[in-house]
Amino acid sequence: MQTQQTNWEGSIPVVISLAPGDSAVASYQVPAPVYAMVPRRGYLVPLVQGAVDAFGSSVVPMAGTRSNVWFSTTEDVPLKWWVHA
Repeated sequence: MQTQQTNWEGSIPVVISLAPGDSAVASYQVPAPVYAMVPRRGYLVPLVQGAVDAFGSSVVPMAGTRSNVWFSTTEDVPLKWWVHA
């Protein structure tokens, strides 16, 4: 039981990057990914503003808004933002 509790109270590493070949990228060089440790019981929604701030200057204007940010796996499987990380 202690191990399970420790796991759920821990954090997991995530890498946030722009999708390769994304048409919204306005710079010649793709920006470096953002690395973060997020609470295992957290949601993806709080990461949106950090992603917009990190990549906002590298994307076409209006592309770096909350309305068109999504998360997916490296295999392009969309992640459900309402499910815990």
